[in-house]
Amino acid sequence: MTLSHLPVDFLIRLAPMRLPASLPHPSRAQKGNKSTFIPDGLQHSQFTVRRSDKATYILCSRSAVPVVADPSNRGSRGVSVHPLLADHIAHLLRLRVLQELELLADTLDSRTKHKLASPARIIRRLTRSEWDDLRTTGTIPYPNALAVMVVPPLQKDPITKLRPQPWMSAAPLPPDPTPSPSKNVTTTPMHNEKEEKKLSLCTLHPVAPVAWDSELGGGVVPEAHVPLYNGVALFPKKPQRAALHALLTRLLGIERASRHSRLSQTVEGGAGVGGRASHAFVLCGDKETVLRGDVAAVAIALWRVRMFEDEGDDVAALWEGAGGWERTARPRP
Repeated sequence: MTLSHLPVDFLIRLAPMRLPASLPHPSRAQKGNKSTFIPDGLQHSQFTVRRSDKATYILCSRSAVPVVADPSNRGSRGVSVHPLLADHIAHLLRLRVLQELELLADTLDSRTKHKLASPARIIRRLTRSEWDDLRTTGTIPYPNALAVMVVPPLQKDPITKLRPQPWMSAAPLPPDPTPSPSKNVTTTPMHNEKEEKKLSLCTLHPVAPVAWDSELGGGVVPEAHVPLYNGVALFPKKPQRAALHALLTRLLGIERASRHSRLSQTVEGGAGVGGRASHAFVLCGDKETVLRGDVAAVAIALWRVRMFEDEGDDVAALWEGAGGWERTARPRP
């Protein structure tokens, strides 16, 4: 749609397909169109393959979806657009995160059983004291951290007294019998803290305090940042969030079972309140972890969800801080 060459991870692939005659047409105003755009190729190839050789690409952003429905677009002529297309894309992007985590867990499990694992650690939980430090300093000082996800366990349904069952299907999610929390509200990963805190889907945190040079100013060179994902906003549907928590817990179990793992009692539930584990999971990746599994694929899948649902909160937070390189860059002569 942009007539520009961009990395595939920045794009969403839409393929024109014919719907069965038994299904209702997505739009009465477009009855003459026999095909409709369907997200194609968003899932991992090990779970499903592309269904069409022809496709149209749009930016990985919810705001780009209405552009497809514009009749003036040459790529949309003769093809209808379902009103729930954006929600369909968002569902598949979140499903891709779950698929990448499942493949990562399978790889780690296989290599651990065959004693092919590297001593590098891929995932762990932050302790309560580490989470307090993160909230106080605003930094994520772990050299190989790719992402931090705050995913508390789901509570039991007040009516059925059962926890939501994990859902990893491309089919529509079952209706939620209980009202879901607001989009940007979640509890903190502290076990004993009951107050709610508003968080966006993703916030970016520096790996170290912002440096300031008296002559050059602050932020002349962009500094590394690590995304912090709010699990409730990242996966607002409880069945998918239950699958996310189950997969992260499975990865932790594989790490504990591995005789090569460096996890210690201090990191995973040591003595004292500060040593107990929080609900924050850290995904780590470097040249050592790549020998165990592809953590980068998980990080990319998470970032694609952030790009699609982007409201500018994480970028705005960077600009508001002192020393942001976009704001302090010297004007060109």
